[in-house]
Amino acid sequence: MRIEADSQYFDHDDKAIWVFEKASKGKPKKKVKKYLTNDIYDEIKERKGKIFTIEADVLNGLLREAYEAVVPDTNKVIPMPFHFWRHCFAQDMLRASGWNYALVASMGNWSVEALTKYYGSPNEKDVRAFVKETLPKLEAQTIEEATIPDHIPMVIA
Repeated sequence: MRIEADSQYFDHDDKAIWVFEKASKGKPKKKVKKYLTNDIYDEIKERKGKIFTIEADVLNGLLREAYEAVVPDTNKVIPMPFHFWRHCFAQDMLRASGWNYALVASMGNWSVEALTKYYGSPNEKDVRAFVKETLPKLEAQTIEEATIPDHIPMVIA
């Protein structure tokens, strides 16, 4: 499998690029929008033509090297470094977003169902912390202060 990016697929407004995964025989080509850090965007925004082409086994080798450098003791226990980083990303983004599955699913190219199934749900401690932080804010808000969208009818008895 080969992964490619070309300058014609830049989205300069979002500082992103569409990346294509060349499919193997009989499978469709995948297209994923990847958001770039400011540093990476600034470095490659003026390039024309191919930005990169990388074979999956080369990418997996680079990820394995990074994985071994960061967590050498567990390298033999967790043999799939790419999925290790993917799981870390999913968990970090879920926590940072307040467990917003739709947002994180779109960032990692998952379905909400797959994200929930494979990456779990908030633990009891996170739920309690959210409730403890959020309920006082809601209790302090009155009907007059609440913003109710125009398309929702409001009936006052």
